[in-house]
Amino acid sequence: MTDACLSAAIWIQHLLTGQAALALATIAIAILGLTVMAGRLPIRRGIEVVTGMFLIFGAATVAGELAHTEAQQPVAYVPLLRAPPVQIALPTASAYDPYAGASVPQHRGTSDIAVPN
Repeated sequence: MTDACLSAAIWIQHLLTGQAALALATIAIAILGLTVMAGRLPIRRGIEVVTGMFLIFGAATVAGELAHTEAQQPVAYVPLLRAPPVQIALPTASAYDPYAGASVPQHRGTSDIAVPN
């Protein structure tokens, strides 16, 4: 039973990543590029299709690398190098302010509104 399942899985893998699938993917990317250039397909959808093709054709490699790295020793922790803090010079206020008193009366001691005591 396991040999039959393994054979079926290998057959599906070869079907999805074989020469015929590679030829169809090449034609699909060419058509995809033409439709994006013609403005009939959004660029985001085109990127999604190409990413899907990368995932299909690279799935065996990714799975093999994941299985291979799990068997090895864990990678030692390497702390990230931190840059020294940047000293920022704050701007100083200038003596001249062209907007000073633009919305405030110039004579603060006197008021236009009489306030009863």
